[in-house]
Amino acid sequence: MKVFENFFSFEGRINRLQYGIRFVAAAILGLAASGLIGQLSFFFSLPIENQMVRNGIGLSLFMTGIVITYISLVSLTVRRAHDMNFRGWWTAAAVWGFFATPLFFMFVFFLAHAPCASQDNRFGPAPPEGL
Repeated sequence: MKVFENFFSFEGRINRLQYGIRFVAAAILGLAASGLIGQLSFFFSLPIENQMVRNGIGLSLFMTGIVITYISLVSLTVRRAHDMNFRGWWTAAAVWGFFATPLFFMFVFFLAHAPCASQDNRFGPAPPEGL
């Protein structure tokens, strides 16, 4: 499916529709998969008697999924910033905003609603409209 291509690429551009759909899909699928993997580690746990070790394995798997999800969301945000002819470093505001939630949501809202640069820019050709 084209929606799930290049989730970890930091080069190029994506339009508003692609950004919105991919951002929501990555967040939902990433969090669901992370939670599922973390929970499955409890049900199909290795023959480890120590409960703390089993909890640590589940938490480690869960956090690995969260980090992978976060990297994919940052890559989408960088490519959306490129579409508006901003450097990817503007995404540092989103990284900080992850910890300061109102700033993060304002930045994502801006990226999701601001029009793109309709012509080619230094980051590549304009992305086609649609998915």
